[in-house]
Amino acid sequence: MKVLNVRTRGVAWMAVVALLTLPLATGCESKQQREGNTRLKGQVASLTTEKAGVQRRVDDLTQENTRLKAKVDELTEKVKALEAKHAPAAKPAAKAPTKAPTKPAPAKK
Repeated sequence: MKVLNVRTRGVAWMAVVALLTLPLATGCESKQQREGNTRLKGQVASLTTEKAGVQRRVDDLTQENTRLKAKVDELTEKVKALEAKHAPAAKPAAKAPTKAPTKPAPAKK
C-alpha cells in the first residue's frame, strides 16, 4: 500500500504544481497579447487618419483635374476660333504666268 500511496502523492503534487504554473504561464502570454493588441490598435488608428488625409488629397486633385480639363477645352475652343478668324480667305487659284510675246531681236547688218 505504501507504493500506491507514494504514487498518489507524486501525482497529487504534479497536479498542484501544474495548476499553479499554468496561470503564470498564460498570464504572461495574455499580457504580451494585450500589449500587441494595444500596439496594433494604435497602428490602425494611425493608418485610418492617414487614409482620411490621402482621400482628401485625392478628392482635391480630382477637382483640380476636372477644372484644368475644362480650362484646356475652353482654350482649345478659343484657339480654333482665332485660327478661323485669322485664316486667310480662300485664295483664288494662282494663274500660271503667261509668257509675254517677245520681240524679235534686231538683225545685225
